[in-house]
Amino acid sequence: MTLKDVAREAQVSTATVSRVINGHGNVSEATRERILGVAERLRYVPDSGARSLSTGLTHTIGVLLPDLYGEFFSEIIRGIDQAARARGLHLLLSGVHGSAAEAARAIRALKGRVDGLLIMSPYADAAFLEEHSAADTPATACDPSTTMRSVPRSCGRSSGASDPTSTTRLARHGPRPTACSPR
Repeated sequence: MTLKDVAREAQVSTATVSRVINGHGNVSEATRERILGVAERLRYVPDSGARSLSTGLTHTIGVLLPDLYGEFFSEIIRGIDQAARARGLHLLLSGVHGSAAEAARAIRALKGRVDGLLIMSPYADAAFLEEHSAADTPATACDPSTTMRSVPRSCGRSSGASDPTSTTRLARHGPRPTACSPR
């Protein structure tokens, strides 16, 4: 189903459907209810790709971890997901399996698909991010091989799952690579 299908069925313009779907005014309550009813009946879901093109946002954070297996990474993913969902964001996950080349490929594959990157890799220092990530994509990198004494609280081994600081910073701040690694 497309926005045009909803407009045709509700007998209104696509602009009117767009205003209703996006929560904008200038639509009577009766028309709004009719459009929402048609959209629900047709199971209309806005095209996230089209929306991304018009807004420049995907509402998605790319998360690259050394591995996706095990309780440790499961807890990290859960914490990041909770912080992201609280802000209306979703995650795209990738495991880099201890390879700098794989981390670089994953970063390139996520270009244009995410609004920011959260990377846990010993290879992802500021120079690595500068070389491989898009200039307009904010990135936070954490080196999992460092100790808690040598890195900020939001980037340590055990704080990632419970501390949403990195995710919050990534969602709010501009396109500057940031590495939380003592290199």
